[in-house]
Amino acid sequence: RLQTLPLCTFMHIDGYHLLFNMMTLFFFGRQLEHVLGLGRFLIFYFTSGTVAAAAQVGALGRQEPFVKVIGASGGAYALVAYTTCFMPHQTVLLYMVIPVPMWLLMAGLLAADIFWIRPGEAHQGHLAGAGCGAAYYLLRFRRFPWS
Repeated sequence: RLQTLPLCTFMHIDGYHLLFNMMTLFFFGRQLEHVLGLGRFLIFYFTSGTVAAAAQVGALGRQEPFVKVIGASGGAYALVAYTTCFMPHQTVLLYMVIPVPMWLLMAGLLAADIFWIRPGEAHQGHLAGAGCGAAYYLLRFRRFPWS
């Protein structure tokens, strides 16, 4: 049921998942709302979350007849990816203590989703969300690495 995919952007599996996504939305979302404006920001966030949910369904749909999709993290990954493209050398505090540049944070998140497979986690949705964030940045600013 495709009409339920946008609703996945509001779903969280537990309190930690909700806390992580809300912190991501608070710290990165505020910056991006300032850059994009409220309307573009909302379209970007919900489109990224919906695409991430669809990617998760597409990846698991053949293996499992009923796929449970929690798509809020896909939107969060899109925020982090866009911020990484926009300000790659901005310093953020990992675990509120360790200063790291954005590009290293994003590389670590992607590596964890590619190489550290945990059952029940939406790796495909995370990666699709990050891809949406990077793609939106590239399309918006027309900054293509190959041009």
